[in-house]
Amino acid sequence: MSYTQYLISPDRRINADVSPVATDFTGDGVPDLRTVAPAGVVTAYVVSERSATGAARLTASAPQALA
Repeated sequence: MSYTQYLISPDRRINADVSPVATDFTGDGVPDLRTVAPAGVVTAYVVSERSATGAARLTASAPQALA
């Protein structure tokens, strides 16, 4: 098994109160990110434009409350 590490952002900060999870919810073979806040608010971040020389792009979806 092998992997390639990609920089998402040199200054991305995630609030300590959220739980980040890596999962491929777009089905493109690239792990995306999902955060869940203590209040049950979920935000999905699609990872794209990966590069060995620069940061990847994160596109946030609209936050959604868990029912």
